[in-house]
Amino acid sequence: MSDIQHNDGSTAKEKPNAIDLATVPEDDIKTALKFEKGDMTTPLLEESSFATLFPKYREQYLRDIWPLATKALDKHGIACQLDLVEGSMT
Repeated sequence: MSDIQHNDGSTAKEKPNAIDLATVPEDDIKTALKFEKGDMTTPLLEESSFATLFPKYREQYLRDIWPLATKALDKHGIACQLDLVEGSMT
C-alpha cells in the first residue's frame, strides 16, 4: 500500500489491490505450516483402508523392503500388513 499525492499537497492512503490482500508474509506461512508430533491429540475422524494384490515375482522384493516401509509408515501412525500367502498388502 502506498500514499497518493493530491494536487493540493495532501496525501491519502491508496486502497490495497487484490495482490496486496493475497500476499501473506513468509514467516506467517512457515508458522502455519509447522506441524509437530503431538499437535493432534485425537485420531482422525475418518479411517481408510485398502488392499492391493501383487504378482508372485514381486514377493522377494516386498519381503526385503517391507521392514523399511513399515518403519516409515509407523512414524506417521499408519499401520500396514504384508500377507505373502494371499499376495496382498493392506
